[in-house]
Amino acid sequence: MKLLRSIILLTLAATSLYADVRFGGEVGYKLEQGALEVHAARVINQSADASSSTLQLQVFATTARHFAPEQPRALLGTVTLNPLYPGREYQELSKWTSYHAPQYSGSYYLTVALLEYSPAGYVIVDYVTTTEKVDLVGTLPAPVVADVQVLSPRCEPVCVPAPVCETAAPAMIRAPIRIQRAGGYGLPVR
Repeated sequence: MKLLRSIILLTLAATSLYADVRFGGEVGYKLEQGALEVHAARVINQSADASSSTLQLQVFATTARHFAPEQPRALLGTVTLNPLYPGREYQELSKWTSYHAPQYSGSYYLTVALLEYSPAGYVIVDYVTTTEKVDLVGTLPAPVVADVQVLSPRCEPVCVPAPVCETAAPAMIRAPIRIQRAGGYGLPVR
């Protein structure tokens, strides 16, 4: 049992924990009639002794220029690649996949990400993001916000006075108020 556990741990360590997989050269995409082409001049396993696990190329649409793995994004397409042995690479990689439009039409930055499979799932190991936005037609029109104050519960009490305040204001004006001076400060006394 110990020998089997050691073999499994060595296999895991040799397959993905120490692989250093990166893009090399140009990376890009092309959208054409419901299909997405992902292109990479090179995908390189820079490790001298560790094979990668299964790889994926994914294309994301984001509204922010600087991509962060935790930010919201729309997945436009995925290409799965076989693992790379140590020191090996894919050259002039060009793969087609089906295109999945984002939910909303709009302008997006596109990111081509290289992912490697780990026990926790696929992990982004390298990515390239466009410098300018691209207009994409979504499955729904872009949402239109007419009045932010109406949509924000925090603004409603400030922006829309309650009827209680409107009826209470005239009563407070009619009430007699005497001012008593005490050390230069005015204090209302009833």
